Amino acid sequence: MLDGTEIAALIISKRSQILKVGDIILIFNIVLFLTALRVLGIQAALYSILTYFAAARTLDFVIHGIDAFHAVTIISDRSVEIRARITNALGRGVTVYTGRGGKSGIDREILYCVVTRLEIGKVTSIIQELDPDAFVTIHSLAYVQGGIVKSV
Repeated sequence: MLDGTEIAALIISKRSQILKVGDIILIFNIVLFLTALRVLGIQAALYSILTYFAAARTLDFVIHGIDAFHAVTIISDRSVEIRARITNALGRGVTVYTGRGGKSGIDREILYCVVTRLEIGKVTSIIQELDPDAFVTIHSLAYVQGGIVKSV
């Protein structure tokens, strides 16, 4: 059952690319519990904040699902092998573009792929196995459309 907080959070999250429902509810509840801190005491307020933090993360998981997408950027001397393993083992598309090191001036291939939350471990294992010194960044994506995003 939704109360006023969740309904307000749903409305705000639809208009904002940055704030998710769980984040809005968490912010509201932190303000609420900091106010209640004076009345209830520190221990009760801290337990309440911890409970609502867990609930906010769970709500995001339920709304956004297990297939939340993440972007992986890989810079490695072994980019050909890494790309082949990701495309063959995971069935994911990999975009390859060229970049130049700002300090070294060396041209390198940069790999970019989109994977689900559950595939992050597989991708990092592939990278670690083939090139432990690779530079890797992973960040969550709010929206993905087109390309090879779903494994068939």
